[in-house]
Amino acid sequence: RVLFRSPEILLMSPENKVFAVLEQSLLRTVITTLVLTLVAIGIAFRISWNFSQPLFDLEARAKEIGKGKFRMELPSSLKRKDELGTLALTFLKMGSELEKLQQELVHSERLSALGQFSASVVHEIKNPLTGMLMTIEMAQMQLREETSDKNIKEVHSTLNFMAEDLKRANKKISSLMKFSRKSLIEVQKMVLCEQVKKTL
Repeated sequence: RVLFRSPEILLMSPENKVFAVLEQSLLRTVITTLVLTLVAIGIAFRISWNFSQPLFDLEARAKEIGKGKFRMELPSSLKRKDELGTLALTFLKMGSELEKLQQELVHSERLSALGQFSASVVHEIKNPLTGMLMTIEMAQMQLREETSDKNIKEVHSTLNFMAEDLKRANKKISSLMKFSRKSLIEVQKMVLCEQVKKTL
C-alpha cells in the first residue's frame, strides 16, 4: 500500500506508476536510513560521552594527585553509583591517605633534622666538658700534694663536686648522642630461663 500518492502518479501509465512508487519507496528508505543512522550516532555519542567523560575527569584528578593536590571535589560526572563512581571514591580516599602520609613524612624529616642538629650541639658541648674535667682532675692531683691548708681542702672538695657534676653531665650527653645516632640492632642468643630468673 502506498501512503502518499502524488497527483502525477495517478495520471501516469501503469509501468511509470510502478517506477514512481519504487522511486518514492527508495527515497523514503534512504531518508529513514539516514534519520536512523543519525539517531544511532547521537545515541552512541551520548553513551560514549557518559562513559568517557568520567574517565577524563579521573585522569585529571590523577594528575592533580601527582602534583601534590590531594584534596579534591568530585565533579558531577563522577558522582555515580556504578564502578566509575566507586573508582572515584577510591581516588578520594587515596588522596587523603597520601596527604596524611606526606604530613607524617614532613614531620619525621623535621624530627630527623632536629636529631642531627641536637647531635652536633651535643658534640660541641661535650668537647669543652671533657676539657674542663681534665683540668679539674689535674688541679686535684696538684692539690693532693698540699693537704695541710684548710682552704686547699675546701678547694679540693669543691673540685670533687665540680668533677662529679661534669661526669654526670658528660654521661647524659653521651647517652643523648647514642640516642641521636642510628644504631643497628644486635641480635644475640640468650637462655630464656636465665633472663626470666633475673627479672624475678
